[in-house]
Order: sequence, then C-alpha cells, then structure tokens
Amino acid sequence: MSKIIASAAIRGAHKIVERAKNKWKEAVDRWGLNEPVGFPNTAYYLPIIYGILGIPVEKLGDMEQVLKICERLLPPPVKERVHLPYLAPALDAGMATLFAEEIIEAIRYLEDPDFYTKTEEPNEKTIWLGAADDVILRKRGIEFVDGTAPGFAAILGSVPDNETAVKIARELQQKNLYVFMAAEHEGKRFAEQLVEEGVDIGWPTRLVSFGPDITAAVFAIGFATRVAMSFGGIQPGDFRKILIYNKDRTFAFVMALGHVTEEWYANAAGAINWGFPTIADTPIPQILPTGICTYEHVVSNVPHDQIVSKSIEVRGLKVTITEVPVPVPYAPAFEGERVRRDELYFESGGGKSHACEFLRMRDMREVEDGKIEVIGPDLDDIPEGSLRPLAIVVDVAGRRMKEEFEPILERQIHDFINYAHGVMHMGQRDIAWIRISKAAKEAGFRLKHLGDIIHARLHQDFGQIIDKVQVTIYSEEDKVNEILEMARPVYRARDERIEGMRDEEVDTFYSCTLCVPKGELILLPDGSFKRVERLFDEGSDDFVLSLNGDKFQPRRIEELFLNPTRQIYRITLSNGNRLSLTYNHKVLVDRPEGLVWIEASNLKPGDWLVSPSITRIAAQEKVPYLVDLLPADMKVSDVGFLMRLRDKVLGRYGSPARASRELGVPYNRLYSALYFGRADLRSHHRLTLEELKGICEKVGWNWDEAKGEICEFSGEKGLGYRLNKLTLDEEIMYLAGLVASDGCVVRRGKGTFVQFTNSEPALIEEFDRIQMELFGTKCERTELEPRESLSDTLRIVGRRPITVLHVHNPIIGKLMLGLGIGSGGEDEGKWNGEFISTLPPSLVAAFLRGLFDGDGHVTDKHICISCGRYREAQNILLLLKKLGISTY
Repeated sequence: MSKIIASAAIRGAHKIVERAKNKWKEAVDRWGLNEPVGFPNTAYYLPIIYGILGIPVEKLGDMEQVLKICERLLPPPVKERVHLPYLAPALDAGMATLFAEEIIEAIRYLEDPDFYTKTEEPNEKTIWLGAADDVILRKRGIEFVDGTAPGFAAILGSVPDNETAVKIARELQQKNLYVFMAAEHEGKRFAEQLVEEGVDIGWPTRLVSFGPDITAAVFAIGFATRVAMSFGGIQPGDFRKILIYNKDRTFAFVMALGHVTEEWYANAAGAINWGFPTIADTPIPQILPTGICTYEHVVSNVPHDQIVSKSIEVRGLKVTITEVPVPVPYAPAFEGERVRRDELYFESGGGKSHACEFLRMRDMREVEDGKIEVIGPDLDDIPEGSLRPLAIVVDVAGRRMKEEFEPILERQIHDFINYAHGVMHMGQRDIAWIRISKAAKEAGFRLKHLGDIIHARLHQDFGQIIDKVQVTIYSEEDKVNEILEMARPVYRARDERIEGMRDEEVDTFYSCTLCVPKGELILLPDGSFKRVERLFDEGSDDFVLSLNGDKFQPRRIEELFLNPTRQIYRITLSNGNRLSLTYNHKVLVDRPEGLVWIEASNLKPGDWLVSPSITRIAAQEKVPYLVDLLPADMKVSDVGFLMRLRDKVLGRYGSPARASRELGVPYNRLYSALYFGRADLRSHHRLTLEELKGICEKVGWNWDEAKGEICEFSGEKGLGYRLNKLTLDEEIMYLAGLVASDGCVVRRGKGTFVQFTNSEPALIEEFDRIQMELFGTKCERTELEPRESLSDTLRIVGRRPITVLHVHNPIIGKLMLGLGIGSGGEDEGKWNGEFISTLPPSLVAAFLRGLFDGDGHVTDKHICISCGRYREAQNILLLLKKLGISTY
C-alpha cells in the first residue's frame, strides 16, 4: 500500500478515534453510563460494531469496550524514514475509524434527536436523513439481493458546479445504483448541490443524503453490513463472512470529490475492508494492484465526465440497463420521482379528468406488433400546464397468453411508465394519474413514448407469453369516454372473479407461499432438485414443481425471502421419509371429508399425507462435457487445442506482446502456453480453464465449441494427464456410483485422487476397465485379508479378501467432486445428488446401477440400497422419482 495513503489514513483514524473518546466522555458526564443509545428503529444496534465485533451497543457504558478495541487496532503514526508493509495497519486503522464514527453518530442522536429526519425523504427542516431504519432496510435492502440495485456509490464532498453534480447523479441513477452522500468540500456538499438544482433526493429516488459530516459516511457501510446479516443470514460477529459477502455481492465504491483529507483517507481504508474501492477526482497516490478489492483499491485524477464509468469498471460491476426507446433517462431509480406543479407540462387523471388504462387479449390476426398510435392531440399541440383526458389501450396476443393474465399485465403499466425520468404515474385502471414534466417534453418525450415503453417492457418481461403488443393512446374526450364505457364492465367482471374464489383456490393457485428451513430440497420441473438456500443465493426466478391436486405442475418462483427462524415441525411418515416444515407450511391431507390443505401445525398422528408415488418428468437430454466438471483453475496442456488457439490469438492481435496487453495475461505465461507444447512444461506456465474461456470469448471462439477440443491437462510437477473421452457417458456415471458406494475421494496436497474398495472380483475388474478406458492407466492394487465389522447391533465377518484400487490420477478425483461425490458435508454423507439430478435419465440410471452394485441387495419383496446418512437416502429417493420409480 502507498506509504502516503497509509500514513494519512492512520493519522485520520487517530483524529476520529480521539474525537469519539472525547464525545463519549462528555456524554457520560452529562447522562451517565446507563443512558440508552443507538440508531432509531433498528434491531441491529450500531450495525458495524454489531456485525463485525458481535457487540450489541445499547447504552453509553457499552461503548467503552469498543473504544478500547479501537485503541488496540490503531497502529502508531508512520515514521518518515521507516519503510514497512502498510496494508494491514491501514486496514485496522480504517476499521477503528468506522467503529469510532458509529459512536460519534449515535451520540449525535442523543445530543440532537432532530438533527436527522428519520424518514425516507427530506423535510422542511433538513435534508439529512441519517441512518436507515429497519423498515427502509427491508424495503430497499432486498433490491441489493435481487439485483434491482446492484450496489451503491458513497459520495464524499462536492464538484465545482451544480450542473456536473446533476450529471453524475443522473448517470448513477441510470445504472440503477443508490447514491449515498456525506461530507463537504470547500463548504459545499453534493446533496446540497442537487437540491439547489431542484433534484428530488431521498430513498425513493435512490439519492440518499445521509449527513453533512464525514462521520455520516458510516451509515453507508452500516447499511451494507445490515444487508449481509438480514438477507445473507450471517450471524453478528462473523466478520469474515460479512466482509466476503459484501465484496462478492454488494457492488459499492467510494467516490471522493474534492480535497481528500486525512479523515477521508481513514474512511477509504475502512471501506477497503469491505472490498469497496475509492475513485477520486484529485491527483492523490494510487493503489493499483489487486488484493482486498476485486481490482484496483484507489484510482485518482479521474475526470468528472468519466468518473462514473471508471468507478463501475474498477468495482467490477456488471450493470443491466433496461433499453427502452425514449429520449429521457429510463431506470428503476426514477420510480419514486414526483413532478410538481411548477414543473408540470401535461397532466391527466388524479380525480381532475378522466384517465384509464385497459389491457386486453386479442387474436393474433388483430394485433400489429409495434404499432403505436396517438388519436387526438399530442404534447406539441397542447399548451403548457394542460389538464386533459387520456386513455391507454394495450392489445396483446400470444400463443401462451390467457385471459387470466390480463389484470396481472395491466398492473405492470404503473412500474413501466414510472421508470421514465420526468414522468409520474400513480393508480391504475380508471383511477390512473399521469404527469409529464416540462423537462421531459423539452427532451423530446411525447405521448407516443408511453406506448413505446409499454411495448418494449412487455416484450422484455413477458416475452414467454406475449408475441405481439399494440398500443393506442386516446387524448380526445369523446374517445376516452368510449373506452371507459367499454373497460368498466370488464374491470367489474375481473373483480367478481377474484371475489368468488375460495380460500383454498387462492392458496393453491395464486399464493403458493413455500416456507421451508435451510437444507430442504426443492424439486424442479426437469426432475432435478436443489437445496432451498441455493435457490435463494442464486436469486432464481426459475420454475419449481408444485403439487396441484394429485398432479405435479411447474410454478414460477416469484419472490424469495430469507426470514428469521420460526417454529419448525419435523414430521416422520410411515414409509420412513421425514419432512421439516415451518408451522404455516401447508400440506395435502386425505381426510374423511376429502382432500384438504392444512398447515403443518394442525397435523395429527394418523393423518394421511398425499404424495405422488410415481412421477414422470420430461427431463433435459443435454450431456455435459467432462471439462464442465473440472474446476476453473485446472491447467490445460492440450497441444492441439493450444496451437489452434494460438492461430486465433495471433489472427486477432498480431503479436504475443499485444495479445498479452489486450488479454490481461502476463507475457511469459501466454507465450509459454501457446509456443511450448511439452507435457513436462512447469505448470505455472500453463493457462487455466477460466483464463482460456476468457481468451476464447475475446478472440471470438465460442467456448461451447472450443471446450469440446480439450482433453489434456497438467497436474503436479508438470505431469500431463489425458482424458480419452470428452463427454459424460453411462460408464463414467456407473464408475461414479461405485465410488459413491464403496469408494472415497482422497485429497493429498494439491491433488485429488480416488480409491475403491470391494471384495467382489467382477466389480474390481469393471472399475479398473472403465478407468483404463478413460485415462489409459491401470490402478494400483492392494490385497487385504477379510475383516470384521462391528456396530451397536450388528457384527459382520468378512469371508473374502478385500481389494483396494488406487487411481493415481488427480483428474478423476476432480471429476468426482464435480459430480458431487466426495463433496458432502458431515450431515450429508459421502455424496450429494444435486448435480447428478440435472443429468439425462440414462446417466442418472447408470449412477444408480453403480450405487446398487456397490451397496445394494435384493430380498423377496424389495431391491434395497444401504446408505450411511439420511440425506443420501433422500437423494436416492428423488433420483429414482425422476426415473418414475416408487421408493421409500
């Protein structure tokens, strides 16, 4: 780390910690040690202290131990002539800074309760919002999880003029980022500059004015910490997981605008702990090597017209922008924006004139996709400030469209229109209210663009069910009245349909609320299954299998929430299966009055639960390449593939030197990998699968095609290993079943190897034959005498010698781990079947054959497979269910 930055950060940390100590002493003298303190309306106390240290600060006396920790974390100031590694001390100083700033801000709430608004938006007294309470956290924090808001920019200071401030804020909003503002530069603050230009600030517009001082920057880091605990399920005090969660999932950065003081340096050092880099517009020293942050840590002297794009690049943020053909900025960040009377150009509805929105399904022949028509005057023909009637009629058609979808799609119009900057929308149906600002009209926005928005968004969001969209906008009073007369009977019919539904119908077909504890398996339409926490981590909007009567039916996951632990009911069925459910999870029960859905808490011993015994599922038939199962850091030594890649690289860049610069791969590694094909080349000169994938994408070689040519890899000490097959087949899956039953995956150093133990000669020979065909090498054999096995209730005496096969090839071990064999935890057993369940049925069946040959037996009534853990048995049950085989 730069000595200049480290020394400034450490000096700044000393100042802030000293300020916190003085504030605390004054507060104790005034109120005493038992005075309650904290941020308003939150269960997370002072969130950074609570999240990182696990200390709940509830009163002034609790702060004393935190201040002592700050003193221990503070390194001594850097001496001019002493050159030491500065990264760790500076990071510690940054952490102490954030702890101290939370104490300062908590005492500020005590000293001046009205200093902050404690609301989502500024009030008449102040623009400073202070710490977000838990209501705001639940409402806004979920956006950081579902991707609606990929991250935030923590802005310190101000820019030379207000126009530049507005441009930066608008560009950040268009990227769907939140903007958290604090601190001042030369007496000006970024939030104040926006207010002076009439920009709406507050949580609804994602322009959040936390506070006027540098200490208010702690609210931004505190919010990120609370998101990790609330939505990431991380326990307070588990600092490592909190920091990693934010580095990997909260794409935030510090934007330093103006002179960087020592206190700013200290806050920047604190933010680096979370993986948040700093981008400055002044020529401060830079920290360019990667390490704690994904890429650079500090980048400076960035022009204002490039600072947003540079910040996004440095943080490694992948921004998705909704591409809608309108002349104004369009993004979710503008959803909460209001158009005030003095900003108004056009208004309709709101109880002052008729306005309605009506979406209806039409035959395919009746809809011309993309046709947008305005019947009546547009904004160019309407005086400024006009109040007029308006009707928006949306005709949709699609092969999968149904009449039941009409009201659902119609309700989306509110969000679609609201994302346009300068356009305000409220209400729906015949109580809609639309305002268009003068600025939007001057930018070129017209009534036609309302249709463009609806057309584009319906195709983007509901393209699976909609093929054609046509929008007609009426602005003549007699036409609007005709539409109202036509639409209102339809509105009433829709309402009557909803009102006529029974509770059971709503729960079954519409609510579909699924509450299950961590670890439970969710069945997907192709017969595969995932743990529920994986669905949450992946933010999946995929379909799951839902029971509709006695049939499985795919249902889309609409939303996922991580809730506090509730009362869990563990249910044991007569067939040996077990269920773990929250108290309110409904199950289908066969009772004398018929099939009924009841909550788990109302189950009684003797109830019969309905579960389809045989399920026929249309599974996918795509067979993965073996390369797909190997880890991303596996190094490739396939000469034929590398020579072909060399031709493509040189064809694109002309020389290895230029290719190295453009691809971001060190020259010696790129040159060695592409020009020296010796199998004994030292492995650190080899390129990994991940690196090769990136190179292929940049030179225009489709990775799905390229990876099919890779069959040789480097192991330890430069040894080469070859795969004689490219794709997964039944024999490899049979081998995997044998390993899962009577084998193990052994980790030795950096290598991963496989061992198989059995007393049946036929299985030993079959295992050896398959791996010989796969790798071209024979196994090492060890013969052991029969052994006696004991358990609490059973004694087994072996009668035949035992053979142990050792496969000294690290690739087979990595392939097994890729399949989920050898990766199970303490409670899961030797393997888990989540990946195997995604494979075609023929491969699943081959795996189960190997599992049965290793650990199965036959009785006069049943075919049985022995398992070491319940989760293994549960996996087998679901794999057999995918094949349509009844199991218990």
